[in-house]
Amino acid sequence: NMKLTNEPEKIDGLRKMINDSDYFSSEDNYSDIKNEVEYFLKSNEYLKEFIVKLAEKIEWEYMSYPVVINKINKIDNFTLVRYQDGEWSCMLRIEPHYSRKYRNGPRPRLEPLSDELLDILKQKPEYYITVNAGTFDERVGLAWPYLKDLKNLIVGEIFRSVSVTKGLDDFINAIKNRTVILVGPDYLEKLEGFKREHIETPMGGLFEKKVMGTIETNLGVLLEKYKTDNPVVLYSCSFVAKIMCDKFYKKYSNTITQIDMGAIWDPYCGVISRPYHKKVMKRLKGGE
Repeated sequence: NMKLTNEPEKIDGLRKMINDSDYFSSEDNYSDIKNEVEYFLKSNEYLKEFIVKLAEKIEWEYMSYPVVINKINKIDNFTLVRYQDGEWSCMLRIEPHYSRKYRNGPRPRLEPLSDELLDILKQKPEYYITVNAGTFDERVGLAWPYLKDLKNLIVGEIFRSVSVTKGLDDFINAIKNRTVILVGPDYLEKLEGFKREHIETPMGGLFEKKVMGTIETNLGVLLEKYKTDNPVVLYSCSFVAKIMCDKFYKKYSNTITQIDMGAIWDPYCGVISRPYHKKVMKRLKGGE
């Protein structure tokens, strides 16, 4: 049987099956094709469901970059968590992307943490969950069963395009008036424009139980210290961000703000870790 893949890979595989006349001679192969066709029909149905749900929310406040800034300025607390390509590849073991995670050696904590993220989604958290449009378009048939009942599903990136085109000055100007806790690697100390407490996370061993336990303890201490200040927690720590957001949302709900920033800050610290970061760096250097 075919392993879970993204949509273009499924289409290509199905096309090869259909064009191979000998393939239909096997009852098992026929069953494979039948399953793949049913998958695509179901994907189309899921996409229609999403469009209908989106239409029902047409009058709602849609989470966007200006809305985020407005909420921060008004001290209208919220939690915003990103579930993007890497998370879905790991949670659903989507090949070949999942296997690539192991190309540099064993990662014993990857599988249990992936399962923990999926379990979080299965609990239908009330806070904002964002999925980028590319992920949703390619993997709707895989992701929709876990997304369809979420109360605050956002399809699209909040910060990426703004970072590329004009920068995050508006966001920085908003958070500099709040108590900020930054959770991420040591090089984020280079960030300018706002004061913060910084919980440093390691580049290696981030997923280890002891490391995650230390991060949770240190963050818990700071949140207790600043709980009457409506603190803003900015995470740049991969899967750990999702787990911490969920844990502390359950404890503090919307008395704090939590934002899963991903790698958005990296180019502002001279680090290129995503393809779009090159565009940000070019803008920062004056379009050279």
